[in-house]
Amino acid sequence: MEGNTTEGNTPAPVPTRTRSEGVSDSWKDPAVAAARKERHSVIVKSFGDDPKTIQYKSVTEAFKALDLPMGQHITFRAKLKAEGVKTFTVNGDGAEGEEKREYEFHIAPAIKVEPKPRKAKVKPEAASEDAAEADESTEAAAG
Repeated sequence: MEGNTTEGNTPAPVPTRTRSEGVSDSWKDPAVAAARKERHSVIVKSFGDDPKTIQYKSVTEAFKALDLPMGQHITFRAKLKAEGVKTFTVNGDGAEGEEKREYEFHIAPAIKVEPKPRKAKVKPEAASEDAAEADESTEAAAG
């Protein structure tokens, strides 16, 4: 028999809850909820000829700004959160003078980031009416 069976061809137990129900229930644990709500930023110290220390909103933001390999940021973030401080090294391949670069990441309290202003949504009809009115007022001023 193929499909949902265990050893000895006995039917496998059917889950009594969905994954989403399990995740939903896990939020009821205050420790889990607090850990999931906690946010951090990162402080990154660079080394070399022009050493700098800069705070970024997230590991992702730091990787983008420092032109680090994005394919490694999730794994690195998990290790950084576990250890608190971690060094990320980029080994230069020697092409075009690229050299080895090291960055020391530190977990820091979250920084307040102002939300980007939202653009007002304009309905296509309203936009064409506004354009027509603007054309009329321009013609009146010119005439």
